[in-house]
Amino acid sequence: MTNSLITCGHISLTIYGDKLNFDNITSILELQPTKTIRKGDNIRNNNRFVAEKDLWIYEKKYNDLESLNISLTDFLEEIEKIKNTDNKLEKRVRIYIQSEPAQIFFSLPQVILKKISDLKLDMDISILSWGFAEN
Repeated sequence: MTNSLITCGHISLTIYGDKLNFDNITSILELQPTKTIRKGDNIRNNNRFVAEKDLWIYEKKYNDLESLNISLTDFLEEIEKIKNTDNKLEKRVRIYIQSEPAQIFFSLPQVILKKISDLKLDMDISILSWGFAEN
């Protein structure tokens, strides 16, 4: 792959709920959220997307697809204390991939999938490709 074709993104932990105690979640996880959003607040800079629930979000960026598994492993270790939160809360790990190439391949090793399962997290993967092709 040439340097002009870039794949990067971020990994996030999102906790959803009604009347979330943001300070309590921050204290349990010992992590500062990237952002918090209250139910009814705008999610983006327009009025089209309004939060249906409270959101506590923690994000980390990664620079290339080759480092995704290392970044994801480190991220899961960082959020290990998620298992100490209320099991009734909806909790998700999201992997966002932004890529110039149209064809994207990656795999998640069993150890990562097991860790996500052990932490009782749902997982979403979002891929945005600009559809460029290598010569």
